[in-house]
Amino acid sequence: VSSSAMAGLIWQIKPILDGLLQGGDPDLIWRIPLSVMGLVTINGVALYLQSVLNDSAAQRVIETLQIDLFKRFIYADLAKIDAQHSSAVVALLIGQIGAIVSGITRAIIAIARDLSLCVLLVAIMFFRDWQLALLVFLTIPLLGIGVRTINENIRLAMERTMTAHAQLTQALHDVVIANRLIKLNGAEAAERARFRAATAAREELSMRMTRLRS
Repeated sequence: VSSSAMAGLIWQIKPILDGLLQGGDPDLIWRIPLSVMGLVTINGVALYLQSVLNDSAAQRVIETLQIDLFKRFIYADLAKIDAQHSSAVVALLIGQIGAIVSGITRAIIAIARDLSLCVLLVAIMFFRDWQLALLVFLTIPLLGIGVRTINENIRLAMERTMTAHAQLTQALHDVVIANRLIKLNGAEAAERARFRAATAAREELSMRMTRLRS
C-alpha cells in the first residue's frame, strides 16, 4: 500500500508539469493537491500500521525464542553450560535475540516495500519514456556492486557489535559477582578502565552500523 501511494505521487509529476508549463486542464489546480494529500495520508497510515504490526510480530518471535532458549539452557548438560561464560548466555537471552529478530524483520519489510516500489517505478519509467528508462538501467550493475559491498560490511559490523555487547555484559557480570574480591585487591580503577574500554568499543561499532545503514 505504501509503495503504491508513493508510485502514485511519482505518476503525477508529468501531469503537474504539463499543467503548469503548457496551460493544461485548469481543474488540476485543485485536483492535484487533493490527490497528493490523499496519497500522503494513505502512505502515512500504511507506514504506521507497518511499524505496529512489525513490532508486534517481532515481539512474539522474541518471546518464543527466549522461552525456547531458556528451556534448552535449563535442561542442558552441565559440561555445555560450564563451557560458556554465564554473561554470554544472559546477553543472548536478554539483548541479542531482540536485536537479531528486530533487524531481520525490519530488513524483510524494507526489502518487500522497496522491491514493490521498484517494480511500480520501473513500470512508470517505461510507460513514460522507454528509451530514457533503458539508459537509466545501464547504471544498475554499479548500484548492485555498491549495495552488495555495503551489505557485507553491515554483516561484519553486526557480528562485531554482538561480540562487543557480550564482552560488555561479561565485564559487568564479573564485577557484580566478584565485587568483594575487587575491593579487597583495590582493583576498582582497573575494572573501571576495563568497563570504559568495553563501552567505548561497543559505542564505536554501533555508530559504524548506523553509518553503514544510513
